[in-house]
Amino acid sequence: MLDPQQLIVRGCANVDTGHGIGEWQVSCEHLAYGRDGTSTTSPLTGRPDLAVVALAGLKRIAERKLARGSFATMLQDLTAFWRFLDEMEDVSEAGGGAFRSPQTVLDIPGTIWTLFKDWMSAQGDGRAHYRYFHCKRVFDEAAEIMAPGVSTQSGYPLPPNPFPNPQKVKARVGAEQDETIEPEVMHRAAKVLFKHIEETDRRLKDAWRSVDAPADERARVLKRLAESAENLDWNLEGWECSPALRGGMTFPCLPASRVRVHVNHAWWLVPAQTDLLPVFCLFLLRTGWNTSTAMDMQAEHWSRPHPTRPQQVVELQSAKARARGAVQKTYSLKHKPEHPYQLICRVLEWTRPLRDALQRQIDSLQIESQGKGLVDIKAIEAEMSALRGLKNRVWLFLTKDGRISCLGKDTRYAYVNDLFREDGIVHQGRQLEFNQALTRNSWGIFAYESSGYNLLVTQLALGHKDLSSILHYINQKAIRNRHRRQFFDFQTHVFNEVGIGRLNPHILRQLVQNGRLTSTEAETLGKGGFRTRQGVTCVNPYAPDKGIAPSHEEGKLCQSQACLMGCSKAFVTYDCLEYVAERILHLRHYRDLMPLQAWVTSDYPHDLEFLEQIMDMFAETNRRAAFERAQRKAAPPIYTLPSAATLNRAGA
Repeated sequence: MLDPQQLIVRGCANVDTGHGIGEWQVSCEHLAYGRDGTSTTSPLTGRPDLAVVALAGLKRIAERKLARGSFATMLQDLTAFWRFLDEMEDVSEAGGGAFRSPQTVLDIPGTIWTLFKDWMSAQGDGRAHYRYFHCKRVFDEAAEIMAPGVSTQSGYPLPPNPFPNPQKVKARVGAEQDETIEPEVMHRAAKVLFKHIEETDRRLKDAWRSVDAPADERARVLKRLAESAENLDWNLEGWECSPALRGGMTFPCLPASRVRVHVNHAWWLVPAQTDLLPVFCLFLLRTGWNTSTAMDMQAEHWSRPHPTRPQQVVELQSAKARARGAVQKTYSLKHKPEHPYQLICRVLEWTRPLRDALQRQIDSLQIESQGKGLVDIKAIEAEMSALRGLKNRVWLFLTKDGRISCLGKDTRYAYVNDLFREDGIVHQGRQLEFNQALTRNSWGIFAYESSGYNLLVTQLALGHKDLSSILHYINQKAIRNRHRRQFFDFQTHVFNEVGIGRLNPHILRQLVQNGRLTSTEAETLGKGGFRTRQGVTCVNPYAPDKGIAPSHEEGKLCQSQACLMGCSKAFVTYDCLEYVAERILHLRHYRDLMPLQAWVTSDYPHDLEFLEQIMDMFAETNRRAAFERAQRKAAPPIYTLPSAATLNRAGA
């Protein structure tokens, strides 16, 4: 029987973000003793011998600076290995097999690990890369501790991660994979969220107003509350007798069934999680912050006046845990109700009763600690520290079991997605689903494009210290996708047929009237235009689109000639067909030659599809002739991997 203290892993976060001390401890007893299934967790078989192995690795890892949330994610992914063993044993037993679960760290490499890898591939939930990474890390560390002399002969370290990292796989071979929200979609989403915020604000204010309101006003308020109750399908009867009004949102010494009744009453006065989620999501849309930075805002130190415009503008701030406590800042107008400053003010007002309740708990513990022994005092101080950290959180809410909690890493956005679904908001042909990557990428590209493709402005908008960090968000392929979609829409409507580079005068007149071309550009195009080295027709080589050539100097001839990235000054004609065919052959050669992972993480899949779409605009006989000429002319390209020195110079 393992000592319960042996099953506890202790660690310390890399930085304190202002919510109490960074020390933490997590129990891993479910690895040793198992657990029963609940509504949120699956049943698990306890494996004491294997738990000893896992704990050795986990404790070694926790000796380094590690956030509690990061450790919890690692433990969750490690628990998947236990679920895998349970499923293998069930299948083996049902089929009369003889599957034998590992007992020591040396039993894991080989057959067990291969089966685990296949099991992860079959899950289809997008976590295979992370599960493999965390389990491999834990077992490699454990093997080094428990079998230092023979671990290498037994298959350690375990093989490298075969699953691509979802955050780095950015090959977008279709428009539907462009991870940015179009401005009109974002506007509709923000409108839906703000409507829900106003309804919540009205409900909470009416509930508090009705408590001490005069009789005539109270009748009007109760009528509005009855309408809210009907819309929410909530029970209004008896809520004024809730202990929430007297006991400060805490429900001690009550059975669970009664707690739920009182919580339902208390939700008229303080927010539930579903009340906070729309505010939180709108805050992310308005600031471009990532979720952890927004969640770590301190209720006591979240804003300060703007240095030159304190009456109109305020500076919002939060510590970034992953950036060693660096302060993330953003600016907001003070008087716009849908802007970040007013959103946080609303949340702080909603959650003030919860914060007061936490302070009463802290005061009660302070009194309780008097006259206690040293051990008891330390336990009480730890509890008080946790309560102070919770009290300093912005995003507090009352749970259904009567606890005061806050938005955290495990927050899900199903409720917000339901709001989008009810309003019929569609993104790229699918139901819009809220996630951090979508909002953060959209914010980065918005800042990049609206600033005139200025990297420094975008770096400040995203709050990054170095330029290399913003490349994850300012994805040039996403911007190029948008230009190329517009390029195809434009040319499809312009050309009634592809000729020799000349346009119908009626079409030219329409282009000028619609503002797509100036009269000078239309005249140039009518005469045949300019030819680039690719054979593309250009109407104005002195003014390429800013998004295509950000470094172009006004008045000078275009140096990039990246016409096929979707420049609005470019027109595809027969003259460029041979170049397109030659480039398609090169890309197909790369596709057959390159490793699969290198291919899908490159720009090539998207480029190939785009060029093939261009080729499809022409007649079959012209396409065939262009490929024949390209095959006679082009030498096959050679694909090589960059050297380590080249990657280091590029910052990869």
